[in-house]
Amino acid sequence: MRDFPILRRGKKKKKNQLLCKTDTFLDEPISNDIPEKIKDIINKVATSNPELGTLPSDGFRISLKDETPVFSKPYSIAYNLQDSVKQEIEKLLQLKVIRKSRSLYASPAWPILNKKWQS
Repeated sequence: MRDFPILRRGKKKKKNQLLCKTDTFLDEPISNDIPEKIKDIINKVATSNPELGTLPSDGFRISLKDETPVFSKPYSIAYNLQDSVKQEIEKLLQLKVIRKSRSLYASPAWPILNKKWQS
């Protein structure tokens, strides 16, 4: 990699010349496998904590009719699961998987019991 100087006013920008000294120019063109590399990074981060697990999906799309915030009433959680749900939420907050929010958009959460709970 090499640094290029800042362009002077009135001079034409040359092909591949950057606008500031801190930017760098790659000698190689950007490859088309960037989406795959991003997926690899996401996979490594997602699986770095064995307790989290992953959801097999290429992504999510949420289509809205307009800009009106969506709010759904929270579901009631069975009393015997409330402590477990609170602990899971605290764990996800500490791991920075989720964060506290005051968004106008809200969706209820519900516990999905894995096999150890069902036995």
